[in-house]
Amino acid sequence: MSSASTTEESVRRAKLLVGVFVGAKVLLHLVLIGRYGYHRDEFYFIQCGAQLAFGYVDHAPLVPWLARLAGLFDHHIAALRMPSVVAGAATVALTMRLTREWGGGLFARGLAAAAVIAAPAYLRMGKMLCIPVFEPVWWTLATLLLSRSVQDGTAKRWALVGLVAGVGLLTKHTMLFWGLGIAVAVGFTPGLRCQLKTRWPWIGAGIATLLFSPNIVWQVQNGWPTLAFMSEMRSGALGAIPKPLFLAGQLVYMNPFATPLWITGLWAALRTRAHPARPFAILFLVVCAVLLLLGGKPYYLAPAYPPIFAAGAMVLERWVSGRAARRIGSYVAGACGIAFGVCAGLPILDLPTIERGFGIVAGWAVPPVALTHDLRDEHGWKELTTAVGNAYSKLEAKQRAEVAIVASNYGEASALRFFGADWNLPPAVSGHMTYYLWGPPKREPTQLLVLGLPDAVLHELCVAPKLVARNNVALAHPIEGHVAVYHCAALKQPLSEYWPALRRYGHGFMELEGQRRQRLR
Repeated sequence: MSSASTTEESVRRAKLLVGVFVGAKVLLHLVLIGRYGYHRDEFYFIQCGAQLAFGYVDHAPLVPWLARLAGLFDHHIAALRMPSVVAGAATVALTMRLTREWGGGLFARGLAAAAVIAAPAYLRMGKMLCIPVFEPVWWTLATLLLSRSVQDGTAKRWALVGLVAGVGLLTKHTMLFWGLGIAVAVGFTPGLRCQLKTRWPWIGAGIATLLFSPNIVWQVQNGWPTLAFMSEMRSGALGAIPKPLFLAGQLVYMNPFATPLWITGLWAALRTRAHPARPFAILFLVVCAVLLLLGGKPYYLAPAYPPIFAAGAMVLERWVSGRAARRIGSYVAGACGIAFGVCAGLPILDLPTIERGFGIVAGWAVPPVALTHDLRDEHGWKELTTAVGNAYSKLEAKQRAEVAIVASNYGEASALRFFGADWNLPPAVSGHMTYYLWGPPKREPTQLLVLGLPDAVLHELCVAPKLVARNNVALAHPIEGHVAVYHCAALKQPLSEYWPALRRYGHGFMELEGQRRQRLR
C-alpha cells in the first residue's frame, strides 16, 4: 500500500473515531432531553432573556440570549437544551483535536474523548441549558489556539485567543480564572513568554476587554451587583463547602475511573519542561488553588480538565503499546467508567433509585440530595403553579385585581411566570437575584400571595397572613417540596417601600434575615 493510501486511510479512521465519540455524546443527551422537566435555572434564563440586558446579577448575558432564541420554538425543552448538547459535543471534538495536536494516536484520542463523555459533571451540564456547559468549550478552544502558538511561534493567534476569552467572559465571569492561570503559566513557558515582546498578546487582551466592556458598563450602572452576589455566595453557600470536600468532589464529579488518567496527565505535564500540556497543567493548579482560597463548588474546576485528560491519555497510550492485556484492561476500565458516569450523571433511572445509589456510594460524606438537587430542581413546578393558581382563583375579582405574587426565589418566580398564563396569574416578583433589580409591580398592590419567605419577614410585611395552599411534591427540591402559600389581605407598609429589605443575592435566607434586622434598627 502506498504512503498516500496509508495517509488517506489514517485520516478516514481518525474522522470516523471523532464521529463515533461525538455522535455518542449527542445521542446520550438527545435520548434523555425531555426526561423529568424544566430546571429552575432554565425558567430563570427564559425570563432573563425576555428582558435582554448586557448583564444579570448572578451570571453573564450569553446564556439568557440563547434562551431568547429558543423562544422562536416556544421554548420547547428540546430547543432550549440544544445549545448545551452542541457545546458538550464540541468539548469532545476539541479534546480529541488537542490530543492529536500533541501527538496522540487513535487510542489516546479515543481515551481522552471517553474521559470527557464519562465525567458526571459534563453529563449533568449537558442535559439542560446551563452556564457551566459552555466553559469547557471556550477553555479548551483557547488552549488549542495557544498550544499551536507555542508549537509554531505564531503570535498572531493571541488575537483569536482574545476573541474566545471575550466570548467566554460573556458566558461566565470565571473565564478570568483561565486568564489568571495562563498569566502564571506564561512565566514558566519560554514559547509563550517570548511572545509577550510582540503586540499580539496585548491585542488579544484588548479584544477580550472590548467584548466584555458592555457587561462592565452594566455593572457600573447597577452598582456592581455581581460583586455583591459573589460576596454573599462566599459568606454563604460557598463558604459552607469544606476544602477537603472540594478536593474529594473531583473524584466523583470527574469520575473515579478517570482519576488515574488525569493524575497521570498532570504529573507527566509538570515533570517535563517541554511537554505541550505543561502550561495548562500549571493553569489547572492555579485555578484549583484560587478555588480553594476563595471557595467554590467541586464542578467549578471542570473546564480545566480536557488538556489534562489529553496528557494522561498519551501516557496511557504508550503504556499499553504492544501489550494486549493492558489494552483490553483499559477498554474494560473505560467501559466501566462510562457506565458509572452515565448512571451518576444522567437521569436514566427514577430519582429515588438514583438517590439510593448515591446514598450507598457517598452517603458517608454527603446526603444524597446534595448530589441530586439539580435533578430535584426539575420536579414540582407545575404543581407549585397549580397551588398558587388555585389560591388566586379563590380570591374575589376585586382582590385578584389588587394582588401581587411574591416568591422567595428566582426559580419559583420564573416557573410561575412560565406556567402562570394557564391561570391568568399576574407576573410573580421576588427580591432574589436579578428579580430584585426588576423591582416590584409598577402598580402598587394592596394584597399579596406570598410563598417561601421566612415567617419573620412574612409577619413584618403582612397584617394577618392566612395559609391558603401548600405545595406537596415529594421529589421536588426541599425548598419547594412543601412550600406554603399565604394570602395577605392587608399590608403593614407598601411593597415598594419594603422592597430593599427583600434583596437577596445569595442562595440562603441568612442575608435576607440580616438585612431585615438592619432595617429594624
